[in-house]
Amino acid sequence: MNKIRLFLLSLCLFTSSLATKAQVVDTRTKVEHLTFAERLSVKTNTVDWLTMTPNIGLEFDVRGTNWNRWAVVLDLKANWEPDHTFKPGILLKRQQARIEARNYWRTRPLDGRYVNFHSNWIDKLFSFRRLRSKHPLTTYYRGLYAAADRFAFLFGGSEGVRGNSFSGGFTYGIVRPMYEFKNGNSLDFEVGISAGATYAFYDKIRLDREQNFYRKTESGLKGIYPAINDIRVGFIYRFGKYPITKKYRYRYDVDMDYANRKDSLHLLKENRKAEEIRIDTLTRNAEYKFWDKYRELTGEKRVERIRNKAERTGQNADSLVTKINSKYVKEENAELDKRAKKKKRAEKKAAKKARLEQKRIQAINGAKR
Repeated sequence: MNKIRLFLLSLCLFTSSLATKAQVVDTRTKVEHLTFAERLSVKTNTVDWLTMTPNIGLEFDVRGTNWNRWAVVLDLKANWEPDHTFKPGILLKRQQARIEARNYWRTRPLDGRYVNFHSNWIDKLFSFRRLRSKHPLTTYYRGLYAAADRFAFLFGGSEGVRGNSFSGGFTYGIVRPMYEFKNGNSLDFEVGISAGATYAFYDKIRLDREQNFYRKTESGLKGIYPAINDIRVGFIYRFGKYPITKKYRYRYDVDMDYANRKDSLHLLKENRKAEEIRIDTLTRNAEYKFWDKYRELTGEKRVERIRNKAERTGQNADSLVTKINSKYVKEENAELDKRAKKKKRAEKKAAKKARLEQKRIQAINGAKR
């Protein structure tokens, strides 16, 4: 107990002696290029250390700019079976090589222009867009992983397993900055999980006390199983004078030239859309006026032709006009119904656009407060 207390006291004194400072997210609008060391990080997982499995990981940013948000991670972990005079009844042995592709991101406040509102509940569930950024220092990541394992598990007198496996799936986690040292290096705290499908081929084993070895009870077993491959509660040590608060940013936020070009394209797109709406409105109005006048003129001529025909054939002119006009009335009513439905759809679209604009104004006002 005294040794544990002494170790904790030494650890507190060591961490308190390190030069640290408060960290904030960098908001400068400038593209910066990272050195090789600034793109490299070393990481470890304390959960594996608790199971007596030494581990280390290397993380490398794909591109050397502060707006790059992709990284590749290589993790290695292994423990070994020490020599024993008698084989132990508890066996926990694992070696793993694992690779990940990570996409880092931070939450962004909605503004209805470059950070659009959610279109549906699925978009809202998986999106990084929020009404407000409640945790600006937190960096999230998501991605894919692939791993190869060699394992052996045995607990007490029950049966255990020994074999190999290959797995792949999805990974998700968060990273929070902890310390920034005097030399520029920084330490981050990481929490994450990886889950997917595992293909394993293994044997069942049992400890034979008399012969002092692990006897196979069944061999050649295999199958595909859903599994949690990794649970992470660990630390990331970043080299160079570029902590995570400066990295993994959106290009629009760091590149003014890119932002200006995007702004001009957005303005051009909006002007073009407004011009198309104006021309479409003028065209529809002209078309409606033309067809209304056309139907009026053709209707008068149609009645005159029907009366002339009735006089030649000796039919009742009024009944013949009513019969033929009823056909055209049905057609005109169908056309009016079609116009009414089109107008209703346009009104719904305009109402939806007005609601989105109202949300954008509320989001901007909330961000200002």
